[in-house]
Amino acid sequence: MVIYEKKARRVARSVYGLHVIGSALVLVEAKRRGYLKSVGETIRGMRDGGYWLHDDIVRSALREAGEMSELF
Repeated sequence: MVIYEKKARRVARSVYGLHVIGSALVLVEAKRRGYLKSVGETIRGMRDGGYWLHDDIVRSALREAGEMSELF
């Protein structure tokens, strides 16, 4: 399940005891496991479609994925 609302994250953690990760980390893990070719291309597509990710999160994800030079 993918969620991005602050309240939903809080409920997932406190009520259900779930470990919550963001979209960017999901993309990095997908690349590490071979399900995704490029985190940068995927983030670019998400942003083009109206999905907002803070630049600091994008930079961190690209660094983790070894793609830092792709967007910045």
